[in-house]
Amino acid sequence: MKILLFILSILLIISCDAPRENPLDPNGDNYKFYSIQGYVKTQTGPPQPIENAIVTWGADAKITYTNAEGFFRIDNVNPVNDYLIVEKSGFLKDSNYINWVRRNISVEYFLNSIPELTEFNIYSEYENNYTLNPRTRIFFEAVVNDREGDLDSLYIANEDLKIKKLLERKTFSLFDASFSQASLGINSLEELIGKEFHLIALDKSGKEYSIGNSNLKRVIRQEIEFISPATLLDTVSTQPNLRWRRFQPGFKFEYTVRVFENLTPPELRWERSGISSDSISVKVNVPLQPNTTQGYYWVVWCVDEFNNKGSSKPASFRVK
Repeated sequence: MKILLFILSILLIISCDAPRENPLDPNGDNYKFYSIQGYVKTQTGPPQPIENAIVTWGADAKITYTNAEGFFRIDNVNPVNDYLIVEKSGFLKDSNYINWVRRNISVEYFLNSIPELTEFNIYSEYENNYTLNPRTRIFFEAVVNDREGDLDSLYIANEDLKIKKLLERKTFSLFDASFSQASLGINSLEELIGKEFHLIALDKSGKEYSIGNSNLKRVIRQEIEFISPATLLDTVSTQPNLRWRRFQPGFKFEYTVRVFENLTPPELRWERSGISSDSISVKVNVPLQPNTTQGYYWVVWCVDEFNNKGSSKPASFRVK
């Protein structure tokens, strides 16, 4: 019995000192599988954990997701040097090249939030007058949610037309700008119909990315014809009735009517929008002051469902 115990003790000592060559033994010298773990957070401070970010290990195409704390772990990784990729909707994708210098690697990612585009409108304005050159403009309006506050500027761009223009920041989230056809290097606004304009965001680190696109749907060249009042020879009451000919352009629209005092520059005195397309007149419901020198003028606009506008020529009158 004593001899048997002695032999077992010797074997136990030998087994403890022997090399651990089993490739499935996590503590073995030949263990083939390693692990990666880490956290994914927002870039700007204080960093917040990002839940449900997709984490992909390239060599094995293994995928996992971050938990509520932004933590992830991938076990049984084949230790081939490759990229670990992290992505989440609303954030820029990020990646690290993993060089296996040890079996267990910890990493941390800080993802940059992409500004969220909530609205992007493009529309035209065609203002008829008494010259051979109607006043035409194209308007760009964008509403952007800049969650991290690192948005530097917004551009509109069309590569085919070689157009790239800066939008002006009106408020924290509203950007807009308008351009003449000459400033865009085109001969007519019709050249822009259906052409995709991309909205390019530039953040404070200098990164550029496209956050949306839209296009111009229509240019309203058809002219609305006014009836009365029409000239400075027409003298009306302080609350005149403004009349025009029925307008049938073949698409859905509403009217907007504006009255200006003919000063330098003209001053808007009254406006009514949302007038039914079935209407052919509107009454000014705010008294206009009698003006025997400069007089007034009014313009009626057609406004379609995309906010494209086309106008009548201005019609003048006096108030008695």
